[in-house]
Amino acid sequence: MICEEQPFFSQITSLEIPNSVKEIGYNAFSNCKGLKQITLGCNLTTIGENAFESCDNLQSVTIPGSVVTVGEWAFGQSGIKSVTLNGCNEI
Repeated sequence: MICEEQPFFSQITSLEIPNSVKEIGYNAFSNCKGLKQITLGCNLTTIGENAFESCDNLQSVTIPGSVVTVGEWAFGQSGIKSVTLNGCNEI
């Protein structure tokens, strides 16, 4: 739980996961209260359980078509308002 263990992470308002990341683990960004927007890398395959749980101010997330597993409560109790699926369109 990055935001609980490292309080300065709670000030993050946006997050862009690079294309090199394949998995976001259990509780990775849970309770990041300041997080408003997430863009996930084009090679991501797994969003772990509770990965973004209780990110109260989360408004939008872009999920690439490469994601095949989304864990339980991955976005539970978040303030999510907008989800873009298949967010990696290659030209």
